[in-house]
Amino acid sequence: MQYCHKTLPLFFIVFSLIFSQISLAYTYELTEIELQEKLNDEIFEHKDPLLSVSITSSKITLIEKDNQVKLSGDVNILLLGQLEGKGYTSVQGRLEYNIEQGAFYFKDAKIIDLTIDNISPEYLPVIKKALEKALKKGLKNKAIYVLDDNDLKQKLAKSQLNSVNIKGKSVVFDFSLF
Repeated sequence: MQYCHKTLPLFFIVFSLIFSQISLAYTYELTEIELQEKLNDEIFEHKDPLLSVSITSSKITLIEKDNQVKLSGDVNILLLGQLEGKGYTSVQGRLEYNIEQGAFYFKDAKIIDLTIDNISPEYLPVIKKALEKALKKGLKNKAIYVLDDNDLKQKLAKSQLNSVNIKGKSVVFDFSLF
């Protein structure tokens, strides 16, 4: 009986340490395919006197290096209300998580590819600069993905998030209960 009184507290300490390590750390993965499904219906539009642009048929690509994201899509442009063109663009940036909203935003947008038919190549640097500025402004307030409060793991990730990283073709959320 004496032996039981000495080992029982030790047992509970060891059990608690093992259990806490197992039960408190979780990960949740959001795949590139799931992000793409959310993005399928999205259209980016910007209009001002210099440039009117819409980007449709967007495709998302997760880039593990530096937690980068690439958005590519068809672009329709109207420059100075007269020069119209269609083409393709790719924009690369990083994901930023907003804790209060449980949402991910595309930050530091940089155009890495821009091709437009029917517009002289001499205008492309001006269009690229104006489009990049419009994207930075427009995307900073438009969530790419919002965690779902109806999904228990996403709800936990929203409230107890430790880190967000891109691994392979998934966004990995590391979170803990305490």
